[in-house]
Amino acid sequence: SEQVPLDHALGRVGAELARVRRRGLPGVRRLETVLDRLGPGEGLPRSELERLGDEVRHLAGLPEPVHEHPLPSAHGRTGFVDRAWLEAMLIVEYDGRRWHTRRAEIDRDHQRDLEASALGWHPLRLTWEQLTHDPDSTAELWRSTYERRLALRCIELVETNAKALLLDAHHRAGQAHDVVAHRELDHDARLHG
Repeated sequence: SEQVPLDHALGRVGAELARVRRRGLPGVRRLETVLDRLGPGEGLPRSELERLGDEVRHLAGLPEPVHEHPLPSAHGRTGFVDRAWLEAMLIVEYDGRRWHTRRAEIDRDHQRDLEASALGWHPLRLTWEQLTHDPDSTAELWRSTYERRLALRCIELVETNAKALLLDAHHRAGQAHDVVAHRELDHDARLHG
């Protein structure tokens, strides 16, 4: 039988756990404990996780992002996001924390995502398991998300510019109407005056 690297095997188990996890399911906590002991956990250097993420980004064919971009926040929350594509308003956060830590910090992460979303950004969280288990599928989903976001941003910009042009045209039409009306009043005044 073929030997599977430990990273890959743990990634597959972690990906499956993420798919089926729900509160109270027998064995979830035990499996999380095993993943904590064997997986990258907090010991995975940030640079290693970012290297993995950048490899998958390159596989996706995406342009170079802004690294450590300030967190877009509707309520003044401070911090940085791992990667950002300003043109698509897309944020990527790499998550390599231990399973128990992830569960404990999920509310904080959701709050960060909500605040960025309130300003029109699309947060995308990629886990160590996704980056190591199936980088091809992860790259494809990442690429399609980027392309969709970029298309939406283009549409938004066209709509915004079209509205500005229409308002300008309406304003100019109003000015032209005022000039014509003023000339007609002057003409009437000369005729009757």
